Amino acid sequence: MRLKVINRQAVWDLLCCGGFAILLLYLLLSGAYLSYVSPRMKPYIYFMAAVLLLWSGRSL
Repeated sequence: MRLKVINRQAVWDLLCCGGFAILLLYLLLSGAYLSYVSPRMKPYIYFMAAVLLLWSGRSL
């Protein structure tokens, strides 16, 4: 069975959560996150980015 209608809210959720997760990963990998938080927050930010990616993937 094919989906006939695309849920706009799910697409926006995918774009927002996925985009924010990618931004967090970029900040972590480039080291630019140090301008905003202390270095000991790095594992928590990795965890948050992973959860956001999973959440955005499950929205559709």
